[in-house]
Amino acid sequence: MIVALSADQKRIKSAALLERLGAMHRRVVNPADSYCQYPRPRKCEPRYRDPVDAVLNKHALGLVNTRKPSLVTHSGKSQVAMTPDELSAMEAQGVSD
Repeated sequence: MIVALSADQKRIKSAALLERLGAMHRRVVNPADSYCQYPRPRKCEPRYRDPVDAVLNKHALGLVNTRKPSLVTHSGKSQVAMTPDELSAMEAQGVSD
């Protein structure tokens, strides 16, 4: 999977993600909570994100050339990728919301 971060769509902090996963787990294992007691299928529409117009680094290009994923050409709306400076600043902060 290639993950391209846009200037508008940031990734979640790992501590926040861990807490959300922990909360879901606590609800699943709690017999007093009906969270997982009665599974009912419901229609769930996928959330599609606008593609990000990005230049791949050497590592990503190598993976694409090696694994030959079935990529399609996109035409239409796309987001602008984060700049290398923005990515570096985000990593220095420890990951943004």
